[in-house]
Amino acid sequence: MDERQSVSVPAAKRRFRTAQFKIERLERELRELLADLPAPSREEFEATLKHQAPLTLEAWLLGALELARFHLGEAREVAGQALAKTRRSLQQESYRLDLLCSLGKVIEGRAGKKRD
Repeated sequence: MDERQSVSVPAAKRRFRTAQFKIERLERELRELLADLPAPSREEFEATLKHQAPLTLEAWLLGALELARFHLGEAREVAGQALAKTRRSLQQESYRLDLLCSLGKVIEGRAGKKRD
């Protein structure tokens, strides 16, 4: 079984900050790519929504890139919040429900690995 070493909070934050920079770079690259790709006209898009015209590969790619850029923006935002947290600040705020759900998934996933 693969037992990983625990990492300290300061070391985890340093690695998280490095990941945050990578997220920012990738988000910037996606923004540039999105700006360079042609987009369907509003009329073409409305026809696709009404199933009067097929979704083109170009339009699909544009939508997928925008969705990826959106989620990277969310990841960047959460990383920024996480890196700003201190033990004291955690005691003074309410918890984000989505963060608690994510934490629950990690704990359940690790519990499942230990049973295997």
